[in-house]
Amino acid sequence: MVLRVSKSEKNRGKPFWKCLTSYGATSCNGFEWVDVTSAQAEQPDDTYDATVLNMLKSIKDLVDWH
Repeated sequence: MVLRVSKSEKNRGKPFWKCLTSYGATSCNGFEWVDVTSAQAEQPDDTYDATVLNMLKSIKDLVDWH
């Protein structure tokens, strides 16, 4: 599982856990997902609050550490 952030209007910026499929789908139930561990997390644009991204990265690092 990976931590994702919703880009939909209703849930913009909210974190979700998502199971990756073998074909690497980027949408699920109408939500678009962006991997917060990608380069976008290193260079956040206007769509995402840097504080939220840093918090999510910290959570991911904590989960990966265990």
